Amino acid sequence: MILIRTDGSEQVGLGHVRRCLALAHALRAEGQECLFALRGDLLVAKLVEEAGFVVSSVSREHDLVETLTMAQTSQVRVVIVDSYVYAPSYYEGLRHAGLYVVAIDDVADR
Repeated sequence: MILIRTDGSEQVGLGHVRRCLALAHALRAEGQECLFALRGDLLVAKLVEEAGFVVSSVSREHDLVETLTMAQTSQVRVVIVDSYVYAPSYYEGLRHAGLYVVAIDDVADR
């Protein structure tokens, strides 16, 4: 199981979500199941659910803890993060929990 952590909303846009949906579909075609951890509005969650993926919402205040809980509950080993907002400590927290972390980094600063 792979957990995809991204955000999308009217304010942020859908670029990260659409890219992650394309990746999730490709991973599914290779036999991997994905679930999404999103911070965004209900329309974005609905878009991902209608594409056939499970969505859980995370809060800004408890993002890392909620993401780690979701990973543990779903027996996730890999987390794909597509966002500009995280400090290195976020990625370190994921790795410290024993997860493999993939950062989609189109600005090359992660």
